Amino acid sequence: MSSDMEQECFSNGLIEDLITELTRFSELRVLARNTTFLYKGQSVDVREIGRKVDSDYVLEGSARRSNEWVRITAQLIDIADGTHVWVDRFDRKLTDIFAVQDEIAGKIVAVLAGAGGSQGVIDPTRLDRAKR
Repeated sequence: MSSDMEQECFSNGLIEDLITELTRFSELRVLARNTTFLYKGQSVDVREIGRKVDSDYVLEGSARRSNEWVRITAQLIDIADGTHVWVDRFDRKLTDIFAVQDEIAGKIVAVLAGAGGSQGVIDPTRLDRAKR
């Protein structure tokens, strides 16, 4: 959400970390980095994106920095009706940029995939399709 190149590098790194972490779960279908970057910075209806890539859910978000602080938002959207299935905001002090990226990527993955024995937010009746 900025033309600042340093902030752009931070958000690109976060996106790559999320893709890497989500891909570790074989039950989730995750698009390649280059495919997701086609939509970065565009104002496109996520339902349209979901239809184009044949997905039931789209994860979207933003990252903003202010001095030594970062605010990251993430939303999981059901493309069938455009509703938010899950949303969270993360405010962190940037003492170690990689630690912040790892922490937030891990939390998002835990919520979406149900890591650590908890139930994920993806509708269990649609999990078979999500696995494909």
